[in-house]
Amino acid sequence: MSHVSSKGVSIYFFWAKSRYVRFSECGRKAESQFPNPVLMHLQRTVMDQQSGTLRGMFDSEERLDLFLAAFEAGVLPKCDWNHAAHLAVATCYLLSYSEEESLTRLRKHIRYLNDCHGTVNSLDSGYHETLTRFWLKILRRFLNTIPDPVLRLEAVNRVVAGYAQSKNLCAEYYSFDVVKSRKARVSWIPPDLTTFE
Repeated sequence: MSHVSSKGVSIYFFWAKSRYVRFSECGRKAESQFPNPVLMHLQRTVMDQQSGTLRGMFDSEERLDLFLAAFEAGVLPKCDWNHAAHLAVATCYLLSYSEEESLTRLRKHIRYLNDCHGTVNSLDSGYHETLTRFWLKILRRFLNTIPDPVLRLEAVNRVVAGYAQSKNLCAEYYSFDVVKSRKARVSWIPPDLTTFE
């Protein structure tokens, strides 16, 4: 069972997963015979272009808990596993764990979610070590600029509002195509154009 802060949400998610979703022995989602009641509460993150605010899964702590639970359990829909979702998970982890522990958790759960989606984690697809570490460092630097105390939901929304449209930020730090680099996918390569300072 995935960790979430609300006991009630934890129980509800466990019930929903066990009642409505069947899994194979390896944990991969085999089929959903009925709509998962938890995922019905998740809406895609939408940036309102006029107000600059977010609408969707990050508009309440409860939805953020459900989103994290779905991510860690491998049932978050592939269409919702976008850049904003990556940022939200990384931010939540950084607010609760060290950078190294956050990396360990991201590495584990992203690979698992990819498996559940049928995305192969290989030299050419799936989990990317350098990009994951890169964004953790970017977000840690950003979070350090936010005065304490800050609510988790507020921090997530600030991060997503600030970086959801900056998926290719790594191009400012690397002189080569780090996204397509096989070496960068499997191991950390520091930026060669500028530093994080």
